[in-house]
Amino acid sequence: MADDGYTTILRTTDPSQGELFAEMLRREGIEARFHQVRGTMIGMPANLIEMSVDVPIEAEARARELLADLEYVGSAEASEQQGADQAADDEPQGDAELAARDRIETGGLLRSRRHPFFAVSFALFLPGGAHLYARRPWTALVLALGVVGCFAIGLASIGTLGFEAAFIVWPVIVLCDAVGGVRAARADLRGERPSRLRQLARGLGLVCLAAAVGSAVGVLPKVPAMRSAAQLAKLEVSCTGDAIVIANGSSQSWTLDLGYPQVAAFTEFGRQIYDIDLAGPHHLTLAPGERGTFKPAPADWLSQSCRFSPERPETEAARLFGGPLADGALAVPVPRPIYCGYLFSVVAQMTGDPLKAFGSCIPATSTHAETVARFELAR
Repeated sequence: MADDGYTTILRTTDPSQGELFAEMLRREGIEARFHQVRGTMIGMPANLIEMSVDVPIEAEARARELLADLEYVGSAEASEQQGADQAADDEPQGDAELAARDRIETGGLLRSRRHPFFAVSFALFLPGGAHLYARRPWTALVLALGVVGCFAIGLASIGTLGFEAAFIVWPVIVLCDAVGGVRAARADLRGERPSRLRQLARGLGLVCLAAAVGSAVGVLPKVPAMRSAAQLAKLEVSCTGDAIVIANGSSQSWTLDLGYPQVAAFTEFGRQIYDIDLAGPHHLTLAPGERGTFKPAPADWLSQSCRFSPERPETEAARLFGGPLADGALAVPVPRPIYCGYLFSVVAQMTGDPLKAFGSCIPATSTHAETVARFELAR
């Protein structure tokens, strides 16, 4: 122990090794001193002169921990020193320190190093590839499972929301892998080797971050439409052959404007649309729990052909089903519809901005057993 408050932590006969350890300790915040002999006595080999690395007494424990982490077990043997000198001559000047550190950690074997640029390339072709390239296999495994999970969720999703969210999270995971892989490769160049637990924790953190960002990007823009759909769901629509009924199931009043009423007739050859009018008002105000009725007014021949009205003796116009014969005009016979339904638009307002929606309703008739009705937000 020296009188100036320093103690010797390392003795070596190799000046490059001593200077390397002293510099590494200084980078860790320890004021290390390397006592190097600049000259020797005539006829005395240089490798017989012992040099030392000293550190402050209060930093001795920390310095020994660092040396233990580097797996330093004493002075290198003469053959190891010759191999180290030869490899240092073949390497670029800026990599000499890193190469010596890698040899210490690997017992004298030169370990290949990771370059951050290549990590990005691996991320684009392999799930978790950037971290796998940067020697973070457990982080790579978690990221790969995250990508597989996105594909599984997307394929199993019934609605479009889950499908879109899953396939937005997937590229975000790839981006997190690329950025994290570059940082991991740089850390690998500095000699950082995280434990398995830390790698798993980092992978879970990146997957959670990707899920949060992807969900925000995919879901937040749809929130207003989801809120409007939830409000519109409080209106229930049903119909009969001569009425369209809308019930207010909310706790607030609604004002409704029904427009563009039409009849859709479905035959074996497709759908035919007919514009109609309403027999009553187009505007209604519904109190909570109240039901309102709009009265469609299709032509008699159309109502009979669609079976909206009671069966009566079939006219020539109904039999032709293309509109009544008038002014000697010819009508092309078409098949009688299998069933018909009402189409209409609705502007509904409770509070705030009005909701624009499309409605459809197929009444129960002799050819259609049950009533089918729905509202859909206009996009």
